[in-house]
Amino acid sequence: MFPRAEEAAAQSADNLTGFFHPDGLRIACDTFTAVTSGGEAR
Repeated sequence: MFPRAEEAAAQSADNLTGFFHPDGLRIACDTFTAVTSGGEAR
């Protein structure tokens, strides 16, 4: 189970770091826009 979850956990950690970045609002908006349009997040 852990090897399969590694990629998702890494993406989650990257997103959390991005949300607390000084430019976090733009990063979050870009991430959600990419995901909802079928693209890949940063």
